[in-house]
Amino acid sequence: MNIPPGSSIQSITALLANSTAAHTTTLGPFNISVSTSGGLWLLYLEIRFGVPTAAINEDILLQDISGATIMQFHTNMGIAPMPPVVILLIFPYPGIRLGATVANQMQYSVATPATVSGPGYSVNMVAHQV
Repeated sequence: MNIPPGSSIQSITALLANSTAAHTTTLGPFNISVSTSGGLWLLYLEIRFGVPTAAINEDILLQDISGATIMQFHTNMGIAPMPPVVILLIFPYPGIRLGATVANQMQYSVATPATVSGPGYSVNMVAHQV
């Protein structure tokens, strides 16, 4: 992938012990160009859960810099031998520009609720900043 001059790739990885407490993982905020191609272009989002100790449901939110929900993912997680839940979105370069811009800044946040018996999980996000 050729990255145009003046732009860069940004990423975050978070490994959370469990989802018994609410967590928010944030990529940004980053300053963006005011040009028509300016923005924080989401390339990759992966949320990978372990297997919970009891069957649970969680609603995972992808939010913008203003806290507005861009996408919502509903998960139904079963106990072993059920496979773990994986949310995986891959957007080809240059990615997808979603959500609000505030004071020439953008960010993406993944918010997970507190869940009794919630499993450990990881969040990975990659974006192209212009």
